[in-house]
Amino acid sequence: MSAFDLPKLARLDEDHIERFRRDGFLIIERFLSEDRVMALRERFPKLFAGKFDTGIYPDEWYWREGMSLPDVTRHMANAWKADLTVARLALSADVGRTAAQLAGWSGVRLGQDTIWWKAPKTKPIAHHQDSSFMDFLDPAETGTVNTVAALRAQAGRDPFDRELADLVGELSTRSEEFATLWATHNVRLHRKAEKRFHHPVVGDLTLRYERLAVAADPGLEIFAYMAEPGSRSEEAFRLLSSWAADGSGLPSHASTETPS
Repeated sequence: MSAFDLPKLARLDEDHIERFRRDGFLIIERFLSEDRVMALRERFPKLFAGKFDTGIYPDEWYWREGMSLPDVTRHMANAWKADLTVARLALSADVGRTAAQLAGWSGVRLGQDTIWWKAPKTKPIAHHQDSSFMDFLDPAETGTVNTVAALRAQAGRDPFDRELADLVGELSTRSEEFATLWATHNVRLHRKAEKRFHHPVVGDLTLRYERLAVAADPGLEIFAYMAEPGSRSEEAFRLLSSWAADGSGLPSHASTETPS
């Protein structure tokens, strides 16, 4: 498999770089040929039907054929792991070289690819920044930003919540970092996402969750966590459930401390 060569990306000049650094984005029209666009489009139905070239699941897969509602916009992350045609674009050296050139870096590596497939008559979608999904970011810093953004979302739902207002006021006076983040007005509310945990017995777990609102009790929400079928995390769940079922508890050698 050879990655796509994209000659239009190789013709960037100083004007392109200046526009990118001024605006934060750059539009390059028709850098993919029509035959390559068609090749990618033909892969989408197969991808979302679970027909993977490599036999490897993508990291995120929202919308399943025969299971999900037909009017929902489809979304998949890191499809390059599952599909060779998508990989030819995502792993293109020309894409990496262009990203490094625009950012002024000596080199880059792939963080993730994202597919949004908005089929006819599907619902609109909201965009978000992908920084919270990048494993190489500082987890503690990312967690702080997400927590403040979640508080901002809750404040928007109930602006007259006195206890929340008091909490925000106290945190703002005690933490300069919190006050700065609060002033950015970033809001975070994910109905679906992926989380990573470390269990002291079975190790690392990658779980997807869905956030469900309880209509009869406004403000009450349920989070349902699920492991990808056939994944190592699912095997770990089965092992934990077998211990719970036979009443044996954790094995005697298991540590309840997270390794340093």
